[in-house]
Amino acid sequence: MTDEPAGNTGPPMKLVAIEWPESGTAVFANHLLAQTDSKFVYLTFAQVVPPLVLPSNNDDLQRQMDQLTGVKAFPVAKVVVSVEEYRRMVGTMQQHLHNVEQLLKKKADNDADTVPPVTS
Repeated sequence: MTDEPAGNTGPPMKLVAIEWPESGTAVFANHLLAQTDSKFVYLTFAQVVPPLVLPSNNDDLQRQMDQLTGVKAFPVAKVVVSVEEYRRMVGTMQQHLHNVEQLLKKKADNDADTVPPVTS
């Protein structure tokens, strides 16, 4: 017996369990830069923190805002995947978003608290 799908003409494949460690560092990323070439997709997750502006009046606010030329992005992770793997990742994220939206709808009715994980 094999774990290989029927009709597979590619290299032999076997499904295996993935063990996820309990520990890991969670980082905050609120910005995503997605780039691509003909073979790979490059995803850079970054933390962008707005500048602290403490005006004493509206004129001071405008002066401080006029002086801003940009904000810094601090990369927290860079992921490079094939276009095919990117397709699978996006499908997984779409399924998870659907699950989250269902949870939010149920939570509005006080029916649920968690969303089961989705993996690709």
